[in-house]
Amino acid sequence: MSEQPTPVGVWTGTATHDGKADPFTIVFGVDGTVVLTTPISTGTGKWSADGDRRFGYRIREHLGTSDLPFSHVDIEVAAELAETTYSGTGTAEIYGKDGTLRHVTTDAVVAAQRQVD
Repeated sequence: MSEQPTPVGVWTGTATHDGKADPFTIVFGVDGTVVLTTPISTGTGKWSADGDRRFGYRIREHLGTSDLPFSHVDIEVAAELAETTYSGTGTAEIYGKDGTLRHVTTDAVVAAQRQVD
């Protein structure tokens, strides 16, 4: 019986949404944790396997130190693994510094490449 592939490791990719393409680095931990880094933010969350190369993750991306008028983004992605890549779709809820929901993205596309040591 072969072991199911998982996203555990370091990935670099792009999230395309609202006419923009944002680069990111993401690390999936063996313990189900996720750490996101972008040029303007960081985030943390959890991932879980949905079976047969499918997995999902949720992240809270913190924007408080950026020049943007937002505090954070709650992100949810459903993805599928290939050999050295994954792709998926997701949603994002963007919150203002006053804590109010400012924007919802429902059709983000994520693509990433596994990084090797």
